[in-house]
Order: sequence, then C-alpha cells, then structure tokens
Amino acid sequence: MCLVGLGSRFGRATSGQICTGLVLTLVAVSVASCFRWKIVPPVDYSIPASVVVPFGTPATVDRSHDFGALFSTTLAHMREAESEQKTRDPRGWAHCGDYLVGCQDVDPAPSLPPIPQDVQILLVPGIFGKCIEDLGVRVLNDAARHLAKAPHNLTLVIADVKGIGDSEENAEILATLVRRDPTARFIVVGYSKGAPDSLEMLRLYPDVRRQVVALVTVAGAVGGTRLADRPDAELSFVVFQGSGFPDIYLYRVDGKPRLEPWVSMTPATYTDEASLGFNVAVLPGEHVLEFYNVHKTPFDKAPLVYRTIRFTTVAGKTYTLEHAGDSWQVTSDGAVVPSVVGTVPVLDIPAAGQPRATLRFAKGSDGIAAYVLRIDGKISPAMHYLEPRWVCFNDTSGAPNVDPNHGKLEIDLAPGRHVVEYVTDYFVLAGRYIGSAVRIVEFEALGGKTYRIEVDPGSADEENGFAVEVRTP
Repeated sequence: MCLVGLGSRFGRATSGQICTGLVLTLVAVSVASCFRWKIVPPVDYSIPASVVVPFGTPATVDRSHDFGALFSTTLAHMREAESEQKTRDPRGWAHCGDYLVGCQDVDPAPSLPPIPQDVQILLVPGIFGKCIEDLGVRVLNDAARHLAKAPHNLTLVIADVKGIGDSEENAEILATLVRRDPTARFIVVGYSKGAPDSLEMLRLYPDVRRQVVALVTVAGAVGGTRLADRPDAELSFVVFQGSGFPDIYLYRVDGKPRLEPWVSMTPATYTDEASLGFNVAVLPGEHVLEFYNVHKTPFDKAPLVYRTIRFTTVAGKTYTLEHAGDSWQVTSDGAVVPSVVGTVPVLDIPAAGQPRATLRFAKGSDGIAAYVLRIDGKISPAMHYLEPRWVCFNDTSGAPNVDPNHGKLEIDLAPGRHVVEYVTDYFVLAGRYIGSAVRIVEFEALGGKTYRIEVDPGSADEENGFAVEVRTP
C-alpha cells in the first residue's frame, strides 16, 4: 500500500486545477513508488476487528457483537428491497460474515423501528467529494437514493464542504448549515475526511449538538494514537535490553497484543527482530506486561514459560525489565521498582457432563497453518514446546525435532462467545511467510456443536498473512 501525504497550500489554483493536480499527483506517485515492487492486486482481504488506543487508557467496551446483529438486520432489509426492485447488481447483498470479521447473521433478523421522518440525513463528503461531483458521482449515492425512497422517505442534505479545506473551516460550514433551521434534527454521516470535519463541528460549536441526534463515520480518518503528540516528559518508557540472542518475547501490553503490522518486529510480538529487546511508550500508571521465554535451540523441548509482571510507572522515567534469578524484576534509575510477577491464565476445559462445543483446525493441502495464540486471552493446557501457539500442526512424525502429538487442534470450549487470537504461517520452497500482526476472529459457540477454523486462501496480505473464519462443518 502506498500512502501519499498532501499539503493544504495550493496558491491561487482553481478548484478544477487542484482536483486535476491531486489525481495526477496520486497516479504519478503511485506509479513511481508502487510499480517497482508489483502491480497492486484488487483489494481482497479482511481487516481484523481492532481499536487503536494509547496503553494505559481505560478499557474499551466491545459492542461489535451488538453492531453485528444490527448490521445483519440491515442486510436482510437490503436483500428484501433488492428482490422487490430487481436490483441491477447481480452480486446482491451477501451475509454478515462476508463483510465483518466474526459477524454472524441473526435469524430471524429483529425488526428495527423506522427512522423518524423529521430527522434529516446530513452527508459530509471527504477530500475528493468536490472533485468528482461534476461527473455525477456523489458520496454514498446508492445509500442516499435508497433512504430517499419508501418506506424511509428521508430528506438528505449533502454538505458543500471544501475537500482540501482544514477541518476548522469545514466545521464552520457545517455549523452554518445546521443552524439554518433551529428546529431541524440531523443524523450526520461523515465519510473519510468528512468524519474529522464533523467531529470538529461538534467540538467547536456546542450549540449545534442538540440538533445532532447521531454521528456516523464511514472509513473515517479518526484513527491513530495521541502518544505521538505527547512529549517524552509526559510518557513512561519500558525497555528490555536485548542482546541479539533469544531470551524473551513481549506478547501483550496491558492486555493488548500487537494488532498492527510492523516489519522490524518479531511476528505477533512487541519485540525488535534485530536486538530481541523492546522499548514501548506508555502513559503513567499501572501496567502489566505479558511475555514468554524463547528456547535457545529447536532441540530444547521443555515447555515455554509464560509470565506477567505488574508495576506502576511515573511520567518521564524509563523502566527496565531484568532477570532476577529464576524470576523477574523492574528497575528505574538503578533502583528496584515494586512489582508482582504472575502467570498467564489457562483456558478452562468443561468438565465431564458439562455442556461443551468443540473447536478444530487441520492444515490443508494449501500448506497454510493457523496458529492459535490465545482463546479469550488465555493459553492452552497444551501449548507447542517451541513456539507460543496451540497444538495445530498436521501429523509430522517423520520430521526431526517435531513432536508427533502435535497433529491437529481440537479443544473443547464452554458454550458462549469466544475470541481467538491467531497468526497464519505459510511454507513454500522459497521461504516462510508468517503474519506480522496478531489477528482476531470471534464466534458464538453452541453446546453440542463442532466448529472449524478455515483459512481463506484468497485473503493473502503480505504483512498480515491470511484471514480465517470459524464455521460449522
């Protein structure tokens, strides 16, 4: 993927000249920086469910399951509308899991109350909104046409914001538009750059908030972390001085695995690939690191040891994780910092006679393996002796240094919703391709059912490996 940064100063160029320049610049930069690697294939991958927040912030609430139920209801409505209108799109609307990782259709789909017809939909386009409107292309045009028809009959307003204007400038435009009718109510839908423009309106103009009943962002440019905006004096730093030889890998910081690709780090860890140490910036306060040891050679078949250490940091200080005999300690400025060393919890397996579901994985002929790292944040009673994964190899008893008991993944789970953290591994003659970041799939397990982890070979991503789905046979 090629990312192009665009400035906001264009002198006295006209709007049409600016749009033409933007398009030509994007094409030129894309050719110059991407073509020498390969021709970029069509987008055909899944993005794991994740949220980017600074370490040390309060825990986020995962409402993705609830959103999935609403989304499933919307899809059912769209499929019904298509059948009535004989849609021109032969592909039609697929199922919830084809759009959102871990989403399952709700059958029967619950009915939702209609949107009140006195509520208007305010669409806020992104940076290219003005550039393409002369071609008859408008932001979320299909959705706008659908909502304008029966049974919705909603009024839609497309904001005339400046694609290359700053968010404060566009916020003023949006606030003026909303204030035209003090009795009007709006659902604001911000697309791409329209999302921060809409948020800035709500921040700068509190008087318009009472007229906004909801804000929806689509592909909004609102991600990232505010750690980059903080001076070092406001942060704490936690380091482990790697020697370049295997010792430990850092898997979680405050319960969060690394969900973003980072080519210089060991796959699925926060550990630097060259030094085998780490250096993470955190907000001041209490923190928990989760790490495991690394075998010096593949001939060592002792189980890996999984540990946690809890301690408190102060702004502006650096903290070092160190060996302390058979245990661990944290030091800062040469002094030992109070800390508590613990173990990583093991997943509870239902006892005999209790309701249970079964989760399975078997590597197929495509050679792609899914390595399960955690289920519900817990490790397996039987982890691989060499790498931090659940036992999920096909039978490789003929290969040296591989335990033949690590044949297939099969684990009993309690009924309920489960979160599986995984990476994929792909061996070909030219080398090994293991995903850089941890990926996540969620599923609802019913008692008495068997579920399979299935790799989607068409979801290949150079940095993140492959996506998987959990299906019933």
